[in-house]
Amino acid sequence: MRIPDTPTRLATKRLDTIQAEIAQEKAAALARIGGRLEEALARLAAADAAPAPPDPAERDRLLAAAGEALWYYVVQREACGLRGDLERVLRELGVSPEVHRRMGYYAPAAGSAGAGTAPSPCAEARASTASRGAGSGRKPGRA
Repeated sequence: MRIPDTPTRLATKRLDTIQAEIAQEKAAALARIGGRLEEALARLAAADAAPAPPDPAERDRLLAAAGEALWYYVVQREACGLRGDLERVLRELGVSPEVHRRMGYYAPAAGSAGAGTAPSPCAEARASTASRGAGSGRKPGRA
């Protein structure tokens, strides 16, 4: 004989389902952000490995983009509850101390060498996400 579901049991099942979906989305977001970090690190490494030294302003932009991508990765990792052993993760990802020091949001100041250049990959991803959310009924500034 099956015990009928009570409203409390139904609510608990629904909550468990929603929490599982949230955890899956957090993990998927971490994977996407990790891919962006790897791409940013690869672009910086390619510029550094080029036969001719990169333009200092372009290298600075690539370095800032890698630092921004690292920041997003660390924040998302913490949102997933993965707070320990960051140094090991940085070593495994090949994050240089220079990129680690530049970790943070990149917004070139008006009139600076980076002003007027293409936005960083993370800024492009934010703009893409914001445009997809337009008209979705979501509050502005919410993902």
